[in-house]
Amino acid sequence: MSEKITINFKKLMSETQIIEVPKYQREYSWNSEQINQLLNDIDSINIDIQNNDMRSATSHHFLGLLVLIEERTEGKNIYSIVDGQQRLSTLLLIASTMKDFIIEFIKQGISLNNNTTNKLHESIRWYDDFIFNQKEHQFDKKKPKFIPNHNDKHMFDLLVLLESSFDEKKAKVENLNKKYLKKKYF
Repeated sequence: MSEKITINFKKLMSETQIIEVPKYQREYSWNSEQINQLLNDIDSINIDIQNNDMRSATSHHFLGLLVLIEERTEGKNIYSIVDGQQRLSTLLLIASTMKDFIIEFIKQGISLNNNTTNKLHESIRWYDDFIFNQKEHQFDKKKPKFIPNHNDKHMFDLLVLLESSFDEKKAKVENLNKKYLKKKYF
């Protein structure tokens, strides 16, 4: 029988090497209403911080439940997602977007003090630690911690793993959507 444990999200993401979506799981399907609810939950933590209510901001915030099955393979911590795939996928998309935003901001060449510049670069490293498996690289290529199901992999790679500007990603997503619609309906 499997052991039931509770772990906070930060610890899960820092200690886990791979979280994969099993083949039997449905593909990503959250719509704007569900994404906005998650963003509102995250924003409520930010409001607590802005109001100097650090006790509320740093206390446990229930962001939803992730149900995972731990599998140890060749000494790696690998988890299969049983429940919470949509939420975790969305959190990774948000983290990737924030990282891209910071990179775009830095590229603008706005004069910033050293402390701010250091914090921006520190944030990029934090997002990389969140998204990528820091213990395993292959030929200097970053390997993601999260492995979506087959149907979502191409879009995930495009949105999360591809290091390019917002405009380049948008154009590639639009092109991918056109190909998908042509293949499916024509």
